[in-house]
Amino acid sequence: MLAAAADALVGVLADAVPDDVAEDGNDADGEDAVPGEVAGVDELASWWLDVHAVSTKPADSTSARAAISRRVMVPSLPSRCGNVCTMRYRLCFVCMGNICRSPMAEAVMRSMLLDAGLDADVEVCSAGTGAWHVGESADGRAVSALTRGGYDASAHRARQFTRYWFADHDLVLAVDRSTLTSLQQIAPPEEREKIRLLREFDPEAAGDLDVPDPYYGGRRGFDDVLAIVERSCRALLEHLREVVSA
Repeated sequence: MLAAAADALVGVLADAVPDDVAEDGNDADGEDAVPGEVAGVDELASWWLDVHAVSTKPADSTSARAAISRRVMVPSLPSRCGNVCTMRYRLCFVCMGNICRSPMAEAVMRSMLLDAGLDADVEVCSAGTGAWHVGESADGRAVSALTRGGYDASAHRARQFTRYWFADHDLVLAVDRSTLTSLQQIAPPEEREKIRLLREFDPEAAGDLDVPDPYYGGRRGFDDVLAIVERSCRALLEHLREVVSA
């Protein structure tokens, strides 16, 4: 039932945006085509569940909203409410293609948040600066490395980070300085302070703040990346714990 609700809501969102709306949210005539009342994921999920009576129990309703929030790609649409529509702290990991480093970080962070009981307070996702792999699964070598470490990224599908995502996230973590530069170039001036490097949280970084790209290497490169990501995410978890408890 939850999967059906999530799929249905995805369809509603897709149908809500006219065919002639470009990536910048304007129609063919250059006019703003996205209505001002567009809601955030939590509000849309609540509306869908209420209208279609997907759940009657409060606990089930909360689970359904969480399931829908994980499935719907709302940040790719221009937002008119930013973080006002949800109290959850929103975090996004970003690499180049969203098939290696950033989905590994997402899977690790999601698992750590769940174990720490913070999964209801912090929403995590990942994306790439480029559109080369949009819709694809994570690289098989990344999935294998995660599986060996006890993590699951089997459901991952690559997405592209756009400038509209900044308004919908509280923290955007780049995997290396090249990605950081790309994000800074598209970020509205008032949103740039949200961008940081993932390895700023790595206690063993020792000045090297880049997560190496394992794409052209073998198994060891992906295992090394996983170790870096785990160290960084453990420290990041403590930061998030402080943020959500403040």
